[in-house]
Amino acid sequence: MGAGKSTVGKFLSNYLGIGFIDLDDMLEKRFGCSISDYFAKNGEESFRKEEYNALRDIFTRPEKDMVLALGGGTLTKPESAELVKNNSIVVYLYCSEDALYKRLVKGKARRPLLADKSEEGLREEIRLLTARREHIYKSAANFTVDTSIWGLERIIGQIAGLLPLPADESQETGTK
Repeated sequence: MGAGKSTVGKFLSNYLGIGFIDLDDMLEKRFGCSISDYFAKNGEESFRKEEYNALRDIFTRPEKDMVLALGGGTLTKPESAELVKNNSIVVYLYCSEDALYKRLVKGKARRPLLADKSEEGLREEIRLLTARREHIYKSAANFTVDTSIWGLERIIGQIAGLLPLPADESQETGTK
């Protein structure tokens, strides 16, 4: 949460010339309300089930080359983590707790797990979420990129450099 998944995802997809899906945006369209509202009405367990169903839909699409921005808690559901790990290259966008605090304090009302937190409560929630989730992110990730210290252009370049190059058809057929 706050590491830059949506922003980096949009720019990376443009850079690579492939599609982009923001899982949270997709779910909000399905629900017809914000994720915060859905959480308040239906709870986290229901949300995680819907999130998993959306992931299944995404990974059964014919278009395979895309950038997918997950929600901060997506990988906390083991079934979702397995689905993502088995069907994609996972880049963990690491962000320091201080940088996360600076980013999240501005827009915490839009985030269901943070909306009612004081400034100290927000810092504590970031510490707790990091402690609970970081090992999950690391175990799912093929690569880790630090988004707390670099600018967007460098982050995009770093990620693009880590991804496998598309197969060159002329090499496969032996023609030029």
